[in-house]
Amino acid sequence: MQLTGNLKLKKPDNTDIVDIADINGNMDILDSEVIKRANQAETNAKNASLPRTGGEISGALAVTGQVWVGKTAAYGGTSALTLPIGDNDTGLHWTGDGGLEFHSNSSTAMKLAGQSVQFRDNAGNWDTLGNVKQSVADVKKANFLPRNTDLNSIVSEGEYYNPLNDDASTMPNVPIHLSFHLKVSRHAGINQVFTTYATEAHMFRVFTRNFYGGWSPWSEILTSYNRPNIRNIHRSTGGPAGGADGDVWHQYE
Repeated sequence: MQLTGNLKLKKPDNTDIVDIADINGNMDILDSEVIKRANQAETNAKNASLPRTGGEISGALAVTGQVWVGKTAAYGGTSALTLPIGDNDTGLHWTGDGGLEFHSNSSTAMKLAGQSVQFRDNAGNWDTLGNVKQSVADVKKANFLPRNTDLNSIVSEGEYYNPLNDDASTMPNVPIHLSFHLKVSRHAGINQVFTTYATEAHMFRVFTRNFYGGWSPWSEILTSYNRPNIRNIHRSTGGPAGGADGDVWHQYE
């Protein structure tokens, strides 16, 4: 009778009489060893993995397949793939082939739809990134004001223009009937700055006015083109006499 090297199972020799008890003993040893080793393998696997209630990975994690995370009601969808980042209402939400939403405080701030990146516009509607960029570019452009535009109605912040003196002559509440650039700004009310297009000294003019419950009169801003050329100041108790162009007379009693 010989024994195996590891489990010490009985191996009858050719001359031995086979004993059923030896065979049953071998089976018991195998049964016990299989269970023991299966339990040890399960214990080793658990020790090498994250606990099911949560845990922390300290090293890099490489995943060759898909990562599926349980769906979260905070993401507003029924997809089985969501990935909270930081807390349970901020993260990523897969919506289907080519669709990925970026959530912030339970609201969708941005999303991928097909091959486009989309954002919400001021009205809350989805728009593509290309259109958003174009909208920003359009905001920076001066807006054309057509004939008969009343400047009292131009109250939105921005820049405006009309290149024709003839058009400007049809517009109510312009300070002068010349082609112009208009800038509208906000303060406690509204400010308008009206600049003529002309380059000639006698036609280059700048005007400004405010709105606060009503429009103020236009006030012209003095420039190097139109400021008074004061040469001399004279004081006299009578009417001015003598002097030259550009002199200023002050009468006192």
